[in-house]
Amino acid sequence: MTAWVLAAIATIAAAHAVPANAQVSGGTVLANTASATYSDPRGKTYGTESNPVQLTVAKIAAILVTPKQVAVNTKTDAYIAGQPIVRTYTIANDSDIPDAYTIEGVGTDVRRAGGASAARAVVQAIAFVTPSGDIPVTIGSTVSPTVAPGGSIAVRVDLSTTGIPAGTAFAIRLRARTTAAASNGLQSDTGQTWALAIAPPKLTGAGGGQISKTVDQVASVQSSANATVQFDVVVKNSGGTTAYALVIRDPVPAGLGALISTAKVNGRPAGAAATLAGRTLTLRWPQLAPGHLIDLSFDAVVENAVGLGETFVNVAYVGADGTTAKATTPASVFIGSGNIVYNGYVGASAPIPGALVTLLGPDGQPVRLPPGQQSDNPTITPNSGAYGFDLPGSAIPAAGARYELTVAASGYLSRRIALEISRGVDGVLYDVTATALDGQPLAAAGGFTLVKHAVALKNVYGLFGNVPMFSSHALNVTKTAGSLIVQPGDRALFTVTVANTFTVPLHDVTVVDQLPPGMIYAPGTARVNGVDVEPVANGQTLRWTFATLAANATLTIAYATVVFPSVAPGTTLTNVVNVKGQGGASGVPTGGTANASLQVVSGALSARGVITGRVFLDLMKTGHFTKGDKGVAGVRIFLEDGTSVTTDSQGRYSFAGVRPGMHVLRIDPSTLPAGVRARTDVPMNSPYALQRLVHGILDEGTIQDVNFALGAGR
Repeated sequence: MTAWVLAAIATIAAAHAVPANAQVSGGTVLANTASATYSDPRGKTYGTESNPVQLTVAKIAAILVTPKQVAVNTKTDAYIAGQPIVRTYTIANDSDIPDAYTIEGVGTDVRRAGGASAARAVVQAIAFVTPSGDIPVTIGSTVSPTVAPGGSIAVRVDLSTTGIPAGTAFAIRLRARTTAAASNGLQSDTGQTWALAIAPPKLTGAGGGQISKTVDQVASVQSSANATVQFDVVVKNSGGTTAYALVIRDPVPAGLGALISTAKVNGRPAGAAATLAGRTLTLRWPQLAPGHLIDLSFDAVVENAVGLGETFVNVAYVGADGTTAKATTPASVFIGSGNIVYNGYVGASAPIPGALVTLLGPDGQPVRLPPGQQSDNPTITPNSGAYGFDLPGSAIPAAGARYELTVAASGYLSRRIALEISRGVDGVLYDVTATALDGQPLAAAGGFTLVKHAVALKNVYGLFGNVPMFSSHALNVTKTAGSLIVQPGDRALFTVTVANTFTVPLHDVTVVDQLPPGMIYAPGTARVNGVDVEPVANGQTLRWTFATLAANATLTIAYATVVFPSVAPGTTLTNVVNVKGQGGASGVPTGGTANASLQVVSGALSARGVITGRVFLDLMKTGHFTKGDKGVAGVRIFLEDGTSVTTDSQGRYSFAGVRPGMHVLRIDPSTLPAGVRARTDVPMNSPYALQRLVHGILDEGTIQDVNFALGAGR
């Protein structure tokens, strides 16, 4: 009997047990009845069933919001300071009933060192994330879709971090609440994430400023057609996080051709990372760690068609993920030569060492250059004649300013050149217009050809132009008189010396001698370097013109004048000579002047005239003195009153202080040299007669010129 009872109980328990892993929702009614069977010893089976028992599963609310991050993770929680961030939370239904949720609030705790409050992260948006799309959330009112027991729903929170400084870590907490009725009431839970503001990638130059672009390691270089220059772009990541997908784009200007095969990164071939499309060279680099540098270098060739004075400006652009592309400093290639002090008469082959060059600012004082520059102000040119001032573009006023360049060198005329300087590309380069203040020529942009107009240079750095210098004594002019004291009616002799002291020929040399009132040229008396050369006379102005005066050559011009008998004693007669010419192949004007003064003293003559002339061998048989004829020296000529004179080495003579009226001149035949004969079969008015009649009254300033023509033979 006892065994039977135990068997029946076991049967009942086995029939109504609930599996341990069964999912039963709250509110579910569980009905339970017990049944029993038994068999007697005779094998007869009996059965019975208990009364039914009902159980109701309680509705229990349970919510879990994750993550529940205790501390900041410097790797996964970092974001670039100032940029918006997104944090995602999961609400899990840990209850036994379907439930929906509301968001009670999102809070942040931003603190600076020392506990002082800092700017808060601002919630921009909250949304339930569902397969069919986001559902915007209004705190405290928006209810999520129903979530089955064991299920979950995501919540995304968008925040603004403006004003939160780099280095700040803060927690972001989201609190959610159940909405379903439950025996344990409404339940809430809070999830927590963290954020760490870090400095963003910051693309700068090596020193932390603007990204630098250089050409041959400087901001501006002088070059020439077919030459090769090297560009460099140096970028540093001065930020607090890695810069990814770095891009350097360099649109090389027309006139320069980039050579892609020469592209290097930190001195090593760039390979496929660098490409060239048209004139634009592009480097794509995967990443640049904080504090690291990258140097992109490549060569470019100056194209053959460019001309002197042209400037090519090259600016590159650098960017990376999370940054805005930035322009580099500009680098310029100036075609030609600049900043050479040279001899303007000779050209490029004659630089001037030892010249003192000064850059004056708008205030008239020498410009103070930034520390560490390669040149001083003032500076002294070396053997190359080069000068330069690293004037920063930032030092030039936005509206531009007028500077002045002064140059002084021993043996040369000093220079004063106005420089109108205005900012060029990006405030680094500048435009320069040079104007001579001293009346001397300038050099054409990029070269040594002399010009008389202003010279403009565009987008240069530290270039102000070549400076031609001109000798202060290219022409040395002197004038002397045979006697410093004369009487009215005297014959006065002058000598003019013109010396080309320079090493190049002078062209189109003109000597203009201006006689003072009271003095007149004695025709036929002029000689140049011992050769008879008559001037072109226009009144009291005498002019000689010479095509060329060789280097280091000298012209000596000698001639005679006569002082009018009417000139009052005590008068000073100043004779001025002006000489002009053009120097060297450049044709630079040069000149010189000199004068000689005579003092007139009392004499026995007054209101008298002058008779001059020449005794000559008429070798050309014209009857008058001309080229090819020869003066006869030592011949005595008598005036009718017995006064006589003797011809000089050129056969010239003069009677000064002759009274007005008619006079007779006669050659003394006994003084004729051997081989010279006079004719006796000609009338008195013939140029071949030994005796000549001078007609008329000698007016003031009038010279009677009487020549005697002689023949050769016995």
